[in-house]
Amino acid sequence: MHKRSSLLMALALLSCSAPALAVYKCEAAGKTVYSDVPCADSVHSMKEIQIDTGGDNAADAQQRLQQDKKELQRLETARKKQEAADEKAAQRARKARQAHEKKCEDLALRVKWAKEDADHAGIRAREKAQRKLHRAEEKYQLSCDAQS
Repeated sequence: MHKRSSLLMALALLSCSAPALAVYKCEAAGKTVYSDVPCADSVHSMKEIQIDTGGDNAADAQQRLQQDKKELQRLETARKKQEAADEKAAQRARKARQAHEKKCEDLALRVKWAKEDADHAGIRAREKAQRKLHRAEEKYQLSCDAQS
């Protein structure tokens, strides 16, 4: 909230009308100095630069301030909307990551069980158990190793 009030104050100050200002460019000993008063030494080179600050009347400044406030509100609303969208996307990504981790844990458990079955299989069932183990390992590698 403090940043917002500071920004509004800055916008208000910029919107205030002011007369044209004169800035003097003075050169002495190879150095350039800018000042709002004429150069003290007339020997030095002096050049007056006019700066027009707009010279608007109070009504124009008030209208511009209102427009700036509306723009600030629009930007604030857009920022909040973007933050909400970013948070939703982050939540979706977390859920997807958790689902993937759960799937990988399940596949790793299936590989473990297939290894146990292959190790304890009899002579006739060993080939089938080995094939089941190989398929479980491939499925795990395709789903989990490539994305880790």
